[in-house]
Amino acid sequence: MGDWIYRNRLTLLLTCIAAYYLLQVSNGLWVDDFWDHSAAVSALMRDLIHPRHAQLAIDQPFVFFTPYSLLVACVARILGLSSIEALALFGLFNGALLVVGLRRYIRAMGIEDVQGVLFYGILCILFLWGGGRWDYSGFFHVGILKFVLPYPSAFATGLALLGLALNRSAAAPRFSLHRLAVLAILTIVMLTHPVAFVFMVVGLFADTITRSRRRWEAILETLILVFSAVAISLLWPYYPFIRLSLGAANVYHAFNEAMYVNLFGATWPVIVLLPFAGRLWTDAGNRTMVVTAILLLGLYFAAGIVQKYSYGR
Repeated sequence: MGDWIYRNRLTLLLTCIAAYYLLQVSNGLWVDDFWDHSAAVSALMRDLIHPRHAQLAIDQPFVFFTPYSLLVACVARILGLSSIEALALFGLFNGALLVVGLRRYIRAMGIEDVQGVLFYGILCILFLWGGGRWDYSGFFHVGILKFVLPYPSAFATGLALLGLALNRSAAAPRFSLHRLAVLAILTIVMLTHPVAFVFMVVGLFADTITRSRRRWEAILETLILVFSAVAISLLWPYYPFIRLSLGAANVYHAFNEAMYVNLFGATWPVIVLLPFAGRLWTDAGNRTMVVTAILLLGLYFAAGIVQKYSYGR
């Protein structure tokens, strides 16, 4: 029996997570940003082409009109669901996307025991926290899982992991279908959740730095890829991406200052394990992940210094 449980530990864990999510969803309790996302989906369901502002019911753009909200609205209309039901359903889809993206990312890094690493990785994501965990979108600890899985952040993070995995297999032709797919994913992630976009961009540059022999040429190619995604994003008709990029989104920095409060208290289990990360440097795949972590940590402290807290999130 014990041997069967060990062999099927990943399936059992994912089944428990899905059951826990469905049990939590069944009580119909939703909070905070969920209602903004629900309002955005409802507005798009009423008019997919020219939706009115989801909160004010006026002809103005709304920043929550993302590719994700558009996808949820389309599915809701096809299946005859309400915006709340559709978002709850997409919580399961986003959870599966996160698992698939993480699995592909682990495999792309050349790690042999994909199932084992995925199993313990999910456990760490859910439970390896100290006190005062952050209850924000983009975090997937067990205390907030039910609320954040339907959010665009879960969708965008899963896509970002898939994009990073795909980028590992796109080392050959410069304009291959793989590269175009990475560009499409990068653009969708940018328009859906900028925090996940920052993570993906850092991951792309870490991969470029650690893998390519033609380092400066590869860095230039990655820069072109990122700027191409930005240029395409300017064409998004549902909200003015250029205005957000030039400062209209600064209002969100104050809300994200909480990311710089109780850092050690919330993350001390990971901090204690950091000295062991040096051993990962000997493997090329692990080296990419270590550089990604270093760059993200540097970005976190730099954003805190200049008080652009959203970039450190």
